[in-house]
Amino acid sequence: MEPNISISLVGSMPPMLYSGYNQSLEFAIVNSGTGLARNITVTASPSSNINLLGSIHKFFISALPSGSSIDENIFISAQLYKQHKGLYSSKCKLPIIKL
Repeated sequence: MEPNISISLVGSMPPMLYSGYNQSLEFAIVNSGTGLARNITVTASPSSNINLLGSIHKFFISALPSGSSIDENIFISAQLYKQHKGLYSSKCKLPIIKL
């Protein structure tokens, strides 16, 4: 019996993220395998023009049974950068979520 862990984005609030604003991201950690998954650590890392807000960026799951999932949330903000002639824009990538 083998666990099979995946992470997927479930939703965001507000639905769109604009430069200079904040957003809450909800993601699911899923065990779609046939065995119990143990000692799972999930870490969110900032990416280009995205800051992680709050103090929780790492989640530890001691056990995740087969066919189960756990939802977690992180809070992010999009940075502004000056393009040219007083215009501001943002090029954003979602935070990196890894096991």
